[in-house]
Amino acid sequence: MADSELADVRRRLTNAATVSSYRLGSLAARLMPGPIAGAAAASFGFGASLASPAKRRVIARHLQRVNPQLHGHALRVAVQQAFDYYAQYYIESFRLPALPKSVVHDHFTVEGWDHVAAPVELGNGV
Repeated sequence: MADSELADVRRRLTNAATVSSYRLGSLAARLMPGPIAGAAAASFGFGASLASPAKRRVIARHLQRVNPQLHGHALRVAVQQAFDYYAQYYIESFRLPALPKSVVHDHFTVEGWDHVAAPVELGNGV
């Protein structure tokens, strides 16, 4: 098998594994009760952080651009929080299709809608 064919097979297998992982994660998140899903998100955030030293460095660099005073323990905490928030985002996104509309509605707030509605009523784009 040529190198390009092997690379193509490897890419297709990697893509299939990634899609399967997302599907499995989505199914698991929808089957979990809310509090367990929240705890799972924290665990996934911690695991992703440990498994991704290159991404930790990128996030740390970005955080220090925003706040150059961020160093040491405070920087490590901020980086971990970024992973935790991302894991929470994924878990909540996976759970969203299975949640009743009333639950979704009760957990959303809309602020500044008038900034959108007024131009739309005037026939202008937003």
